[in-house]
Amino acid sequence: MTTAFAVPPQLRISALKDNTNRALIDTDTQTDEGNQSITVTMRTNEAEGALMDTCDPITNYRITIAYPDNSTLSHTTGSPTETIPLNRSCVQCIVVAQAQTEHGYGPNSEPHPTTFGSITLNAVRTDNVITVDWNLPHTNVSKYEILALSSDSNDPPLINISPSDDVASMFANADPCKTYNVSLHHYGQDGTKRKITADKVLASQPGAPIAPRAISAIESNEKIRVTWEDDYPCPGNVYIVLIKGKANETRQSRTEKWAEYASNVVACEPIVFRVRSTNHIGKTAFVDSAAHWPSADLSKPKNLQVQTDGNRLHVKWDKEDSCDRVQYAVTVTAVVSKEQIYSDTWKTNDQTIEPINLEPCTQYQLSVKPTVQSDSKRTVDIDATSVLFKGE
Repeated sequence: MTTAFAVPPQLRISALKDNTNRALIDTDTQTDEGNQSITVTMRTNEAEGALMDTCDPITNYRITIAYPDNSTLSHTTGSPTETIPLNRSCVQCIVVAQAQTEHGYGPNSEPHPTTFGSITLNAVRTDNVITVDWNLPHTNVSKYEILALSSDSNDPPLINISPSDDVASMFANADPCKTYNVSLHHYGQDGTKRKITADKVLASQPGAPIAPRAISAIESNEKIRVTWEDDYPCPGNVYIVLIKGKANETRQSRTEKWAEYASNVVACEPIVFRVRSTNHIGKTAFVDSAAHWPSADLSKPKNLQVQTDGNRLHVKWDKEDSCDRVQYAVTVTAVVSKEQIYSDTWKTNDQTIEPINLEPCTQYQLSVKPTVQSDSKRTVDIDATSVLFKGE
């Protein structure tokens, strides 16, 4: 026995306008900027649909789009999902559909409002705060859901629920070091959740790294250990340490905040340590240290000796380094009056000052301060070495 339907069943429909990235679901309306076409999906309920497919299959669908001015656009298709070109903008239209079988057309589906217009989803962030607002011309929305997903798949989603698009939504607990994708969903009056916008991607903050600071270079056991600090809050920084000398550039890549070099890494040349920081999103910043003289202790005068003879003053010291870039600022100053009676630059470590006006029984200080200057005009001052003596 064959069962036939004199009247095809009523359809339920959904309308989607020019948005192929969204699922076609009953009672949902998607929007875009173009108003060039509308996609309509038609479904029967599950029981009727199964019976009809077996006994009385649908052969065609007739879709009617009613404009606010009472004009209509009709379209017939054999597919349950059909994209219909629009000859004019469809704002606040109504869509109905009918199913056709060999017995004719069934009744109209429930009228489906299609309020088309511009979706605006704005999302901005400052450090750990994300603020979201939107404008969406839907008329059958019970509430909105704002979803923020971080770049770390292990993080739970940030979710806010809003009854209206008139109130901005705020997340105050976002991680400043992570990127977030923010999307907008709504719940229809039937409780069905729909995603209605593409994601807004918010890059991590503060974005640019903070330049390293407090660079120090300390020599010990024939090694130079360079250390630095920075205040950038996000993990994942990579540091490139460059040693800039006369005509070479030596570099190390570090994730720690220190680097170590042999003390003779650049011979007889003041050097500068440049620490360049690259953060987790590829932004860079750098800082240079003060000029450094490897093995500076070797350039300090050792065993400084002074010998007076009337108006002559003989000065000598032991010199341990062999670099000819080292010069010595030699001064003689009266201890009490602070009067400087001699000042000159020497290239040797054994020399006689003659003549020099030394007052008998007056205490003087002789100071020898090494200075190193390179071809690149970097200058390194080394602590002075001093000795006290009395005039004859």
